[in-house]
Amino acid sequence: MVVGLPPFSHYNSRVTQPLAPGQPAPTFSLTAVGSGRVFQPADHLGRPLLLLFVDHNTGRASQPIVETLRRRYADHRQLAIAVVVDVRIVPRLLRGMAEGMMESSYREVAAALPDGYDAADHLILLPDWSGDVVRAYGVGNVSREIALVFIGPDGQVRAGYHGPNPAAQALEMARALLDD
Repeated sequence: MVVGLPPFSHYNSRVTQPLAPGQPAPTFSLTAVGSGRVFQPADHLGRPLLLLFVDHNTGRASQPIVETLRRRYADHRQLAIAVVVDVRIVPRLLRGMAEGMMESSYREVAAALPDGYDAADHLILLPDWSGDVVRAYGVGNVSREIALVFIGPDGQVRAGYHGPNPAAQALEMARALLDD
């Protein structure tokens, strides 16, 4: 186990070359579906950030994770959450169709948000067309299981997980980071 947040401060063996706690989080810029905002981790310095890494097979499974965390940490200023979607498998010719499908899913989930919640702040869906962000974070294959990376307010990786039951793991890691 890596020193950091016991017992979930490590990645399991399914992750290839993961970032260890204490490393600076790689920088990136991705455009969010729905809002069109450019998302950069550096814009969230001063508060924890959770990145969920998914693909077309695991994307829908990210919603219960976000809902679980938002029940406990409702204010997006307390914990920012973004879903990075590995879509490098999508051929360029079909990207418009894939974007349309993501926009449709975004609108569906945004419509179900409670009153007073701005979808642009609470529903951050980031397509990674090149796979560069997925590679930079070393999360490996997310086609069967979601990968999680927590970044601290200082921009350092605090914890990560890639395996079964990510909702429970995300909540445990969030508690360790936020409920000190």
